[in-house]
Amino acid sequence: DFFEFYDDMRPPPPKKKSTSTGTGTRTGRSSTASSSSSSNKLCYQRLAKELRAIEQNPECLQGMHCAVNPDNFLEWEYLLIGAPDTVYAGGVYHGRVRFTKDYPFKPPSILMTTPNGRFEINKRLCLSISDYHPETWNPLWSVSTILLGISSFFYEDSHTAGALVGVSDEDKR
Repeated sequence: DFFEFYDDMRPPPPKKKSTSTGTGTRTGRSSTASSSSSSNKLCYQRLAKELRAIEQNPECLQGMHCAVNPDNFLEWEYLLIGAPDTVYAGGVYHGRVRFTKDYPFKPPSILMTTPNGRFEINKRLCLSISDYHPETWNPLWSVSTILLGISSFFYEDSHTAGALVGVSDEDKR
């Protein structure tokens, strides 16, 4: 359900601490432990929900594919198939999206892992949807939004950190 998805994205209300008088002891968890554990839970719930949404509607990725690393739920792999009528036609490009335990409140790092003529391999990409620019991150963005952003930026000629310059069209395939 649409509204249920967005309800799950809201951070949980802060836990109240109580202090007993006379003994100087406190009850309840520390704010750091509490926020860390609720952040982790929210991250995993959100990623699981987004994975289900992609599995139910893979067309939403518009030709891209993704899978979760079975050893690390915070690391997703993606596959971008070079679009027809581009210099990348026929190419198959692999990369990784690494989420933090603070997702969706902090952006993931994004890497390309196959030679592609567009980005350096195994280097974090400087994109508005990545940890390179946390100030532009929007917690409403989803895994599918991130993947579509990667695809869109892949076909542009914009120069950014991690982008290659002066690569021939032949080398991009």
